[in-house]
Amino acid sequence: MRHDECMVNSFILVRHAETPYSAQGRMNPDSTVEVGLTAPGERAARGLGRDLAGERIDAVAVAPSLRTRLTAAALVADRDVPTHVRTTEARPGRLTAASATSTALGAVGLGGANARAVSC
Repeated sequence: MRHDECMVNSFILVRHAETPYSAQGRMNPDSTVEVGLTAPGERAARGLGRDLAGERIDAVAVAPSLRTRLTAAALVADRDVPTHVRTTEARPGRLTAASATSTALGAVGLGGANARAVSC
């Protein structure tokens, strides 16, 4: 079976870890300006990676922004997992206002796949 023919049975949705803006309860006002993670954000992403150590992760799909790439890299730092960077950033939507400090966004269902949404 080719990779593009594989069926996704479950996925884990992770919001990027804390940035200097989210630490202040704000969104980055200029998406063309890249921002990284705060030190607590880096620790949180690594911690989530440890928390998910027992989970099978076959691949990571990530938005092109620096904050999401850094979160993904920390999350799978100890795994040999391919990372696929999307070519466009998702538009802000309903989940944008989710607290960066929340421990979970809740369970989600999408197209028959089982999903869990977690936050660093």
